[in-house]
Amino acid sequence: MYKTGDHIRVQVTEMMDDKIKVSRNPFPKCFFRYVPNGEYVGKVSGVQAYV
Repeated sequence: MYKTGDHIRVQVTEMMDDKIKVSRNPFPKCFFRYVPNGEYVGKVSGVQAYV
């Protein structure tokens, strides 16, 4: 999807000792559909393995 040198806008979601976790939200309208602490039904479409 992206290659070295690409510029994209991301949100920093977590900072650890030597790692920074970021998120690029491809669905900007979701902020209007969902509220903090809301409960929603969804489907897991993938899992990222961290080492």
